[in-house]
Amino acid sequence: MAPLTARLAFDRLVIAPGVVVLALLLGPGCGGNNSRTAPTNVPANLVAPLAARPQLSLVYRVRFEGGSLAPAVDTIGVGAIKLGHTQVADSMPTWQLGGGGLTLGIMRPADQPAVTRLVVAGPMATPVGFAAGTVFGMRAVFAGLAGPHAAENVWAMALVARTGDENQLESDLFTAATLQVRADGARLNTPGCGPTDLPNVPQDVYDALVGGATFRLELVVDRVTGVGNAALYVGAFEVSNTCTFAGFTSTGGPTITAIGPNLAVARGPGRASVRVLDFQVFK
Repeated sequence: MAPLTARLAFDRLVIAPGVVVLALLLGPGCGGNNSRTAPTNVPANLVAPLAARPQLSLVYRVRFEGGSLAPAVDTIGVGAIKLGHTQVADSMPTWQLGGGGLTLGIMRPADQPAVTRLVVAGPMATPVGFAAGTVFGMRAVFAGLAGPHAAENVWAMALVARTGDENQLESDLFTAATLQVRADGARLNTPGCGPTDLPNVPQDVYDALVGGATFRLELVVDRVTGVGNAALYVGAFEVSNTCTFAGFTSTGGPTITAIGPNLAVARGPGRASVRVLDFQVFK
């Protein structure tokens, strides 16, 4: 997939809790124009989640690059996607709509527990209803990730399925396909669906990502078998993971009521951001 070239010729709207202001388009590294395409590296055992499920049809789509939160496709009656976050004080979530996408930003307050509390911001399609016995898939396209890379930093771009509504609570059960950044490395990760001990992407792929490259996450949630398939695509590089859900099983677990592309910070100081271009749901 070719990287997005940002346009810096105009301002865009910044939406923050209780505040609406104008802000300049973010520069290189946060949706700037220094994007690079990752090199070819295609493993033979790749399981492309949505390509492997041709019976799934597009039922919902929001094209943020068009400058709107309203769906272009909505056969399941969800309506406009909703902006939410974890309601953690001083995490300073922002949602910047315009300039070719929806740019998410959030930071982790220093007083938050190291592992037990994520800070998250992102758009969520809710309410939906994916109970045991259902199958659905998601795809999201991102670009221009930026954030801290010290030894203690862990943050991620995520394609999330969980309980609750647009605002993620500590009690919500979730699973996700993520591009997880840990210090100076990055990998596909599937929290809530093991195994999760995947290796880092190659160095040149990581360099392309921090240089602003476009990337895609896909996730199929199969609550008939209890097995999930997740994949990360960066240029011609592809990696996938087949996993088993811990909470959203074939025979039990709560109904999934909220889905969408998110930005999460798990550990360390500093602010992370990424631009979301497109979100699609299949069932």
